[in-house]
Amino acid sequence: MSAAPASTQLALGIDAGGSSTRWSLVDETGTAVGAGTLGPVSEIDLPNSPSDTLLPGSGNATLANLEELARAVLAVGTPSFVVAGVTGLDTLAPDALRLEGFLATALTVPAHSVRVLG
Repeated sequence: MSAAPASTQLALGIDAGGSSTRWSLVDETGTAVGAGTLGPVSEIDLPNSPSDTLLPGSGNATLANLEELARAVLAVGTPSFVVAGVTGLDTLAPDALRLEGFLATALTVPAHSVRVLG
């Protein structure tokens, strides 16, 4: 799949679990412009952090998988909003909010455009 036109609004869906993570980037018509599969992402594997911030380059396998996802997505286009379902997380739980911030940074999108759901 080729890169989406810059004027197109894109939505990113992430289905993250303990065995693998799938993502799909779709345009305004619902047409897939990019998709992929990578390693596992789950709440149990998130690093404990003394602050509320999850940092890129931490060496954590879960965050490394999300960084790989972000690179693959951004090679196609920048999403306007992101919805991620992550095993083990509850919507608005502290770890879900931390992960929203991480994804926003990795994908270069505003934090308010990212939602992490259980």
